Amino acid sequence: MSTFHRSTKVATVAALALGMSIGLATTPAHAAPYLSMSSHINFHPVAGTLTSGGYFDQWVIDINGVVAMSETAASDAINHGYTIALRYWGDDPDSDDLLYGPVNPRTVFAAGDGLHFQHYVTLPHFLLDEDSGVVDLPYGRDEIYVGSRLLDPSGKTVSLVESNRYVDKL
Repeated sequence: MSTFHRSTKVATVAALALGMSIGLATTPAHAAPYLSMSSHINFHPVAGTLTSGGYFDQWVIDINGVVAMSETAASDAINHGYTIALRYWGDDPDSDDLLYGPVNPRTVFAAGDGLHFQHYVTLPHFLLDEDSGVVDLPYGRDEIYVGSRLLDPSGKTVSLVESNRYVDKL
């Protein structure tokens, strides 16, 4: 009887170890809680949208970013429900105004250097000029940036970054 229990115990331990290794292989490859994340925005006006005041009425904001990790970890993160949330902000001396978002990027993909995200949005002049024509000193223009967050499947922020500040030519 002890031989039966011993062989059953060995088989159970072997099955448990195999199950754990399969389970670990199917969970996302987690990195440190503070992953290196970067992003950059560019602005360009929409041709043909000049107003009578001489400014462009529509602007396209492009953002490109990456969360540094292996390609395998990036693929796992995508496959297991990790997402990117983008928020577009007006940068002001006293407080920053949320202009647009949160939205998910149009494109998310894994590459050798990490999890990449890309998005573009066309926004009107009146939205980008969030401080109602008040001149922001010392530049005399509005500054815009995008906050990007990597979220786990439950919505918890894993990592975040702010893009460059873009001084628009509104």
